[in-house]
Amino acid sequence: MKKLNEKIGLRLETARKEANLSRKALADLLETSHTSVARWEQGAALPSFALPIISKATNRPLEYFLLEDHELSESKLQSAKMLAEIIDQKDTQIDKLERKIKNLEAALEGASNLDHALEILKDEELNKNKA
Repeated sequence: MKKLNEKIGLRLETARKEANLSRKALADLLETSHTSVARWEQGAALPSFALPIISKATNRPLEYFLLEDHELSESKLQSAKMLAEIIDQKDTQIDKLERKIKNLEAALEGASNLDHALEILKDEELNKNKA
């Protein structure tokens, strides 16, 4: 079983490479040396102070570096569930808004028909008065 330092190091290296960052580029972002980044990736040291910045630079959640594989899966599952709930809530809100729009359209159409009917009545009344 790998030590925590080694696991974090491997994940750091993977994330850095997938983000197309060289060790030097990442080191420059962190205002440290590329040898420090190499030591972190090899598991010789931990980048504790830099993890939030590394997380942003590699577009990975902080949990990616800190959690075990099975915990990561559970974390992803929880995130997916939360996302599904948010989508369901938004769908419900959209459905309600669509119903309101249809009701407003029907009301406007009814008002337009009413205006038209009033115009006809006015015309008839004017014609009746002229005759």
